[in-house]
Amino acid sequence: MMYGDSLQLADVRVSRLLRGALDVLVDNDGWIRPRRFANAQMHALTSCMAWHPGLFRQMAATTAGVRVSFATDATEVALEVMVDAEPSATAAILNHIPERAAMVREVAQTSAPMVYDLRDHSVVYGPYDGFSAQVDGRVLDAVFPRFDRLHVSLRDPRTDPGEGIVALPGLGMRHEVEIWLPCLRGCAIRGLWTNGSYVEPLSSGPKLLVLGDSVGQGFCCGNPARAFPSLVAQGLNLDLVNQSLSRQVFQPTSLLGIQLDDVEHVVVEFGLGYKYERCSPTVAAQDVRGLMVEIGQRWPMAHVWVITPLWNDLKKAPAAKGSCYEALPRLIAQGIRRYGATMVDGLGLMDHSTTLLRDERDHPGAKGHEQIAKRLIKTMRQVNNTQTEEVK
Repeated sequence: MMYGDSLQLADVRVSRLLRGALDVLVDNDGWIRPRRFANAQMHALTSCMAWHPGLFRQMAATTAGVRVSFATDATEVALEVMVDAEPSATAAILNHIPERAAMVREVAQTSAPMVYDLRDHSVVYGPYDGFSAQVDGRVLDAVFPRFDRLHVSLRDPRTDPGEGIVALPGLGMRHEVEIWLPCLRGCAIRGLWTNGSYVEPLSSGPKLLVLGDSVGQGFCCGNPARAFPSLVAQGLNLDLVNQSLSRQVFQPTSLLGIQLDDVEHVVVEFGLGYKYERCSPTVAAQDVRGLMVEIGQRWPMAHVWVITPLWNDLKKAPAAKGSCYEALPRLIAQGIRRYGATMVDGLGLMDHSTTLLRDERDHPGAKGHEQIAKRLIKTMRQVNNTQTEEVK
């Protein structure tokens, strides 16, 4: 089987090319489903110990931060993909985007299919998520593929000599490629097809582990390679593992059973999960301390960054009655004091402008994610440089 006249199946196991996944499930037809949580973590996330086990089950099946990473001399590749239907928990958040909400209302009044639902695998348009590719550092727009294959051209339009000009086998330019899987739904992958002479895994480096909520997962950024955890990992040349889940909070049991080596930085970003819930400040403070203990025991040499709640529009979407949301900065400051973590002021990571909120209330769009990442990277570098000077 070939895709086009020149693409052939690469002699490499796609599972060897995965980054950002802790495990994989493989079915009888060879479809590989990446998993970014360990089995014990899944049990904790979907048990009565979690705030929203049903929602967490849906969100844990998404592939936020997972990439297929490789080097090749090809000019075109195609990845076999099978995309899951949009989870109801994803729709519940995306339906707050004004144009999406209008589209949903229109669909509800007609018999037309929902254009953002990929269950028929016939839709290319996907402005809120999708597959993206990073080729030699150049990030491509996110798309949903037709049917079962994602085609990616590795040609750089700025330097490409033109279509039809292909290097002889073994003499093509080496490209480093990362194909980012969707962050708001799950998927399975299978074969990788290329017109090159080789495909080899990229070496992995020190890891960035991100524990966050819907913002960290990538809601409303529009491109899985442009969520702020993805941008921070790229900016600091770290290997991302993104365990963010919509509505997640400080849950110490969420790290049970995780096996992850070479973690250099841990970023903790929680806030919105508390905004619409009744919550006890005492319990929240205990959970902050408990999670710090779990992180410290697992990665004692890692630098831990705990972000206080990011700016959002409390006028348009106020915190629920009985919520401890507005007390979180104080609770976090008290909770991390003894554990060597660095607190980062979330209110300073993004301008307080509704133009940066894609859903006009809670979730930043692409520009907001970019701003958060740039300011967080700057903070991390400044603190690290200061500590290095102090050691000298």
